[in-house]
Amino acid sequence: MYEVIFTRRARKAMTRFPRRDYERVLQAIEKLSDDPRPQGARKMRGTGHLEEWRIRVGKDYRVIYRVDDEAREIVVLEAGHRQGIYG
Repeated sequence: MYEVIFTRRARKAMTRFPRRDYERVLQAIEKLSDDPRPQGARKMRGTGHLEEWRIRVGKDYRVIYRVDDEAREIVVLEAGHRQGIYG
């Protein structure tokens, strides 16, 4: 099992989500502790980090995270609406 760690930025962004969406995103993040690269996860390009990934949650939300297999940690870097998360 992996430990899930949130950056301050990700935690703050999630507090702005509508309650239903917040719960769905949090549930998807919690599932990452068992499988950090679930089906549908995509490796990020052009980030300079080899282990940054993104998952899609529903139609509108994305979670960007970094996987550290040695430390068995997942660091949630950002979470937000698909229109504003990549900027």
